[in-house]
Amino acid sequence: MKAQSYWITALSLVIIMGIAGCRTFDQGPRVSFKKAEERVANTWIVKEAVQNNVEITDRFDGGFLTFEVNRDFIILDVDWEVTIPPFGQDTVLTIGGGGTWDFLSDKNRIEILYTINYQDPYDANVNYTEETYQQWEIEKLYEDEMWLRSTELNMTLHLEPF
Repeated sequence: MKAQSYWITALSLVIIMGIAGCRTFDQGPRVSFKKAEERVANTWIVKEAVQNNVEITDRFDGGFLTFEVNRDFIILDVDWEVTIPPFGQDTVLTIGGGGTWDFLSDKNRIEILYTINYQDPYDANVNYTEETYQQWEIEKLYEDEMWLRSTELNMTLHLEPF
């Protein structure tokens, strides 16, 4: 009977050490009993944003990103900067859009594909559609914070629930 309890204890320790050693995200969590999909699924605001070593958090004020469990994605950006043709005039608009998100192979990276539609602020008869594809590395993923990094955009985002 004692030998059996030693084996159960030893097996339990091996399983716990194996789980603790399986670290998907660089900065945590070490162990989570909630699936990564469920932790990503939330409406997030940008708490901090840095691009090219410059803090740009104010560009995201008032906007949000929603990742749904069914892999739908929604974006609202109140400071979307666009260049309107034909004269290349820059303007800032509030836009909304939607698309999909999914994990890439090892679940420490996500891809987002979304489309936004907006009306030309100078000609109400002209509408624009932009499709965006992005890949982000998940550095940290808790229920109350998510840190993303994009090497293509040279940007990091620190997100918190809305």
